[in-house]
Order: sequence, then structure tokens, then C-alpha cells
Amino acid sequence: MRSETAPMWSTFLVALGIILLFTALLYIATGKIKLKRDSYVTRAETPQKFWAIIGGCVAISAVALIIAVPHFGPGG
Repeated sequence: MRSETAPMWSTFLVALGIILLFTALLYIATGKIKLKRDSYVTRAETPQKFWAIIGGCVAISAVALIIAVPHFGPGG
């Protein structure tokens, strides 16, 4: 008999994907990323590094959502 709820790992991956997308949007809105207490990556000073981090967040979230979303719904 199949369960009507999604597996725990897919719930975790969906949450991870949503959080990473939100984080990327927050970084884009502020224009800087805090790496350590006193270390920042800003869009104006180092745009390549800034957009690489944004691209990484979006890529990982897309993969997580593509893998996990099909496991939601009846019959998981």
C-alpha cells in the first residue's frame, strides 16, 4: 500500500530549493554577499564572483526541485 504523504528526503529537497532561491533573490536585492564576519562579495567590486555564487544557488535549487517535486502527490 502506498503512502499518501511525500517521503522525508523529498520534503527536505523542496525546502532546500526554496530556501536557496530566496537566498539568491535576497543577495540580488542587497547587492552583496557576506562570506565571513568581515568578508563581503559585492556586485560592484567583484561581479564575476557575485554572479557565480548566485548561479550556484539557482543551479542547486533547480536540481533539488527537479528531483523532489515529482514525489509529491497521491502515491508519492
